[in-house]
Amino acid sequence: MENSIEGTVGLSLDYLKNFPNLYIIGEVVLPIRHCIAVKNMKNFDFTEIKYIYSHSQALGQCREFLEINFPGCELRQTSSTAEAASIVASGLSGQAAAICSPFAAEKYGLTIIASDIQDYPNNKTRFFVVEKKPLKFLNDKGPGKTSMVFSLPEDSPGSLYMVLKYFAEEKINLTKIESRPAKKELGHYFSIWIVRGMLGKSPLLP
Repeated sequence: MENSIEGTVGLSLDYLKNFPNLYIIGEVVLPIRHCIAVKNMKNFDFTEIKYIYSHSQALGQCREFLEINFPGCELRQTSSTAEAASIVASGLSGQAAAICSPFAAEKYGLTIIASDIQDYPNNKTRFFVVEKKPLKFLNDKGPGKTSMVFSLPEDSPGSLYMVLKYFAEEKINLTKIESRPAKKELGHYFSIWIVRGMLGKSPLLP
């Protein structure tokens, strides 16, 4: 959902809106370590790499490393860093490298040529754990968090204020607002709101 370097993963927000039958039951924050790996180290030459495969988030998190070490390479986006490792391992991608986790490099038999290449050492990503039914929260102790999809019926002065006023009056701590295109017309958005508190517990409604 969110990375400490690149920020919000927009596609994940879109999924929350498009699949309203999913319930967030918890979150997991994981440290993210990126490496760059190749298929064959024999007679390896950095200058021979023409393509670098990875997920868009990983490419962004390693932007400075790539600009310094591989300024002329074509960056090719994949659906995941694991897919990038798989593509390079197949040998069909030519002179290519993958940005992936050390685990993925080992799984696909790649050789790591540089480790911990993320631009900032404290690289972490927040993941949501979802269920079709809100059977049980991973951790129901403490205040918790609730995420909701929100959109205004029309663009009018003060409409957002009226909603925020309610949160303030009920002493609900709003920790984040993230807007995304509604994909209908230019200038139309929906938002993900994250608040302190859990459904069924005060001060949130059941």
